[in-house]
Amino acid sequence: MANMLRVQRYADLIRNRGLRRQGVFRDIADPLDAYDDVDFRSRYWLRRATVMGILGVIRDGIKSGHNGRNQDLTHTLKILLEL
Repeated sequence: MANMLRVQRYADLIRNRGLRRQGVFRDIADPLDAYDDVDFRSRYWLRRATVMGILGVIRDGIKSGHNGRNQDLTHTLKILLEL
């Protein structure tokens, strides 16, 4: 009986191997809007004005990787992730 269960589980595994899992997309809020000055500084160790200044200088140099297959990160999030 135990062997039959193992065979059944193996057959289910093989059968489901071709199925893709559904992607999970979360709504990503802009940190400049989501946090006040105190929370922003404690979370990212930078002031908002500093991030806004950096964003103003290099915004045009940041690539937008939007290719229709994924949801691209905002420029602000890209800067905060790099810093």
